[in-house]
Amino acid sequence: MRTPELVALYRGFESELLVPLWTEIGDLMPAHPRSRAVPHLWRWSNLLRLAERSGELVPVGRGGERRAIALANPGLGGRPFATPTLWAAIQYLNPRECAPVHRHIPHAFRFVVEGEGVWTVVNGDPVAMRRGDFLPQAGWNSHGHQNVSDRPMAWIDGLDIPFAHYTGSTFFEFGPPTRSMTPPPRTGPAPSFSGHTGLRPLPRLEPTPATPLLAYRWEHTTGPSPSSSLSRPRETRSPWSRATPRSVTSTRPRGETSCPPCARTSAAFVQAPVLPRAARSGRRSSRSSTAAGGSPSASTAGRTSVATSSSCHRGSPSPSRPSR
Repeated sequence: MRTPELVALYRGFESELLVPLWTEIGDLMPAHPRSRAVPHLWRWSNLLRLAERSGELVPVGRGGERRAIALANPGLGGRPFATPTLWAAIQYLNPRECAPVHRHIPHAFRFVVEGEGVWTVVNGDPVAMRRGDFLPQAGWNSHGHQNVSDRPMAWIDGLDIPFAHYTGSTFFEFGPPTRSMTPPPRTGPAPSFSGHTGLRPLPRLEPTPATPLLAYRWEHTTGPSPSSSLSRPRETRSPWSRATPRSVTSTRPRGETSCPPCARTSAAFVQAPVLPRAARSGRRSSRSSTAAGGSPSASTAGRTSVATSSSCHRGSPSPSRPSR
């Protein structure tokens, strides 16, 4: 019952910009998550068609920085976010085109869906991008892209921009002007950080806030079943991956805490199909909080899609952590 005294109390709260908890607790601490994001499917063929048209009409350069087209979840009111904590987009680079160098606080990843010939240069280290590769990018590292080939290339970008905005921690800085394009070397420091099985980069033995590996190659997931690594001697297993009979998780160096592996806010998995026959055939798929559906093999090129889904439901069990 709202008495005159209670009304006066609430007016006093308003005048001092105060909000009593007893009127807000249901929204602040609900019994289960209430995400506004909804499941949605973006067809790769439609994304690629519009990206190609953008490549004809929209230049890449300082200011716009990237020819990237964000996925806007229909439940988020038109915001350019795939989920409440993830910005995801298709990025398209024409032949002989450069995307300028910059750096930002949000962590990023790239999953290559179409083409070959683009190099991303991270703090001066050139890293090749090929179809099916997964490239994590920790925040505040200078990076740019260049397509040294005669064919266009497209990939999926993912950044934790919404999370950085929510925490008020976003910084951005332009890099030096783009120089004339020269083909990056085939050898150099970057291949040492490309996730080769059984190798540990010596300069990065200390704990780091994110993986020092700049690329996880698709070619390294299409050999023997991931579970076969369990039978290897411990000293020959990759220190950058955890293996179970069903999945391989790209992880950060040992000695770090148990936060998400590729960066503080994201994780990535390569998961073998459940069916034994499919598993024996060596087929793989990739998934994350924004999943690229389908293998990068040529046979599935026309069926690739990007989907978002809700990962938390009332009464659902907590996600299990892969065993070491």
